[in-house]
Amino acid sequence: MFESKRLDTFLYSLVLSNQVSNKTATIFEIQLVGLVFGSCCLFWDFKSEYKEIYLLDEKKEF
Repeated sequence: MFESKRLDTFLYSLVLSNQVSNKTATIFEIQLVGLVFGSCCLFWDFKSEYKEIYLLDEKKEF
């Protein structure tokens, strides 16, 4: 929980700095960070679910 709160404040500070400087590059960077972080979370969820399914299938064979 603490980890995600720290990330939220980091992204919020990026948004604030973008509003101050008003550059399109920083908007792109924020979207890129969000995209990378979101895909990492999705991949981690998928990997853990796949591992559970694989273990269940393995038990059925024996």
